Amino acid sequence: LYDQPTLPTSLIADFADDKALIATSHDPTVASPLIQEHLSLLEKWYKEWGVKINESKSTHCTFALRKRKCPPITLNKHTPPIAVSTRYLGIIIDQNLTWSPHLRDKLLSLNNRFCLRRSLLTFSHMSLPTKLLLYKLYLKPMWTYGI
Repeated sequence: LYDQPTLPTSLIADFADDKALIATSHDPTVASPLIQEHLSLLEKWYKEWGVKINESKSTHCTFALRKRKCPPITLNKHTPPIAVSTRYLGIIIDQNLTWSPHLRDKLLSLNNRFCLRRSLLTFSHMSLPTKLLLYKLYLKPMWTYGI
């Protein structure tokens, strides 16, 4: 893992089996070839070590404040789909760098989890410290993760 190829023009963010390749530039037509160069090196390295990349889980997302066409990249002779948002380590990042999709997802998850616990939190005869403990165990970790 630590001898995987690196380039000074791009960055690899690793966690367990999740990987993100990042290149920054003012122009997406400059950033895409940097990513492609790094991907080509990684493809060779993975092939040498017998690691298979799941192309169906791979996406290409360009983060920019201005809309510009980004050249496609290839991964094992496949073009990953261009996504308007991507999930990395449970955090949804959209191409406009807003928190909207992530907050919508968290709100939906919290509502679902709260509905499951509503009877325990509102209608039971548990003490307030016990209800607070349930909140801290089941709800608070969901909305504080990634802050």
